[in-house]
Amino acid sequence: MLKVERRGNVEIWTIDQPKTKNAIDYKTLQALSQRVHALGKDRSLRAIILTGSGDTFVSGGDLRELRETDEEEEVRIFTDLGYQLTRRMEEMRAPIICAMPGSAIGGGAELAMACDMRILDPSGIISFRQVRMGVTTAWGTTERLINVCGVGTASRLLFLAEDIKADDAKALGVVDAISRHGEALALALEWTALIEQGGPEAVAQMKQLLTHTKRTPAEAREAEREKFMGTWMSPEHNEAMTSFFERRAPVWPKP
Repeated sequence: MLKVERRGNVEIWTIDQPKTKNAIDYKTLQALSQRVHALGKDRSLRAIILTGSGDTFVSGGDLRELRETDEEEEVRIFTDLGYQLTRRMEEMRAPIICAMPGSAIGGGAELAMACDMRILDPSGIISFRQVRMGVTTAWGTTERLINVCGVGTASRLLFLAEDIKADDAKALGVVDAISRHGEALALALEWTALIEQGGPEAVAQMKQLLTHTKRTPAEAREAEREKFMGTWMSPEHNEAMTSFFERRAPVWPKP
């Protein structure tokens, strides 16, 4: 479920799935996509805050739903929907601040990276756990991560799949600020007030300039898309999902 709240010229989008710690499912992706489409080039909107309910931003993909996704076309739809969403988020006129009240895992970390700025609660972690689940990133995240922290650090985050604590995430540039405990949203609202002090068109054009610096050749997207689909359909991913639900360490198939 996605909750939308309008406060003057600011919208707050809250992913609210308490039973799954805000895990991303198709309905959530679709709801976010529909909201992005509905706003279009809305010139009255000055900023957006993307957050999660409770003490978690997004705990990852909804594995119970995704476990049933084993057809190639379904995988293609999933990766394309997420990629189109994150791309359109970058292309919106209004800056998007990700206010993380807690951890951003897997798909949650990918969603956060598509925002213009990121605030993390001191209790939270960021973790790109994709390889632990036998897959790659899916939504254009490799290029975004490299743009933010360089190839070496991106390699470490993606290969090691470590839980990065708030202070380390800030030092690496993966988040822009650490809020006081429980105040990620409050700090994001402070930032939106500062954004509103700038000229609306100047802010929109500045975002466009910044977005252009992130772009890499289209081949990079196609490569990530194909790698994700290939790994999703692989024995490794099947073992990762099975071991997750059986609460044991994965036994990776021999090459």
